[in-house]
Amino acid sequence: MYIIKVKYGRNLRGFRQSLQRLRHEMMNLNRPLLYTSSGGWIPEADMYETAREIIVVVNLAGVRRENIEVSFNEHWLFVKGRRFEPASTGSPARYHQLEMGYGEFERCFPIPAAIDRNRTDASYEDGLLSVVMKKAERALRVHVEVSAR
Repeated sequence: MYIIKVKYGRNLRGFRQSLQRLRHEMMNLNRPLLYTSSGGWIPEADMYETAREIIVVVNLAGVRRENIEVSFNEHWLFVKGRRFEPASTGSPARYHQLEMGYGEFERCFPIPAAIDRNRTDASYEDGLLSVVMKKAERALRVHVEVSAR
């Protein structure tokens, strides 16, 4: 049996909105079922947002540029690739520490705002993949003429 402690704040409307957002995410079948694949390793990543952009930075040290694939689908950014193990010297080795992962990887990032697909750039420098997505321009106010019948 599990006991879950719930602390209600004064903002019950915000709590209700959070529950609705959670329910919506659970029922949204367009999203990937898992955020990461069962590949060999999971690269570190940061995602942040400015007033005009959403930026994702992925640590891909040791991955060749030609082994990286970046794609966008609906509200998800996908980064796939492969990091190969260094060539062995042929003699047996005794490892003292193994922290670096090798093999295929895949990361999925939910994009929190509408973006302009035509204004998305990716660059790879010093082992860091940076994907900069410009937010879509939205009209704040739309005037609609109402005709009399």
